Amino acid sequence: MKRLSKEIIDDFGGIKALADLVKAPVSTANSWRHRITDSRLDHLRLAAIQEQKVVRWDTLQEATDESEAA
Repeated sequence: MKRLSKEIIDDFGGIKALADLVKAPVSTANSWRHRITDSRLDHLRLAAIQEQKVVRWDTLQEATDESEAA
């Protein structure tokens, strides 16, 4: 999940850009590189739609499904 969280953050333009977008402290956005909850992912999906950001959600969903099966 860590690799996928990094990819999502990168899709938003990095930690600072993501933190600014969702009005969260940079330290909070940075913590999402290590652990990101389903509710936070839903929040980021809405932010992506609003900002018309292209985010690789399909890759995330595949990896989430695989990690749950393990």
